[in-house]
Amino acid sequence: MVIKIQSLTRGFINRNMFYDKMKQINYKPVNEDLRKQFIGYKLGLISKKQRFEMAEKRIEAGHVVDQVGKNIKNTESLLESFYPNVTRIMNAKQKRDDEQNRKKKEEDQLNNFWQIIRQQALERNENSCPICYN
Repeated sequence: MVIKIQSLTRGFINRNMFYDKMKQINYKPVNEDLRKQFIGYKLGLISKKQRFEMAEKRIEAGHVVDQVGKNIKNTESLLESFYPNVTRIMNAKQKRDDEQNRKKKEEDQLNNFWQIIRQQALERNENSCPICYN
């Protein structure tokens, strides 16, 4: 059995060396059987190279997918770290807006109050104001 394996291996290596030499010298086989074998050898080399390149591309694609997954996780953690800050900023903005609205409402109430007082003074024909001396 071992001798059979050794002979098959030697035959495979010798055939590949023979076809490789034929390929290097650009030999065009005239015998149809030899031509088929030579073309089969060339197609085998092309197929082997193509399989190797496809395996490399598949490995690269796997790395890209892993990197995308890591980037998504990093982005999610970054966004989660921003949520408390965004909430705090939005709450502060809401408080400022509420304070401005409250001040504006108080100012409007005060203006309405003084408008009423001014109207009453004009109705009594008082030209000088005891508060602002106008």
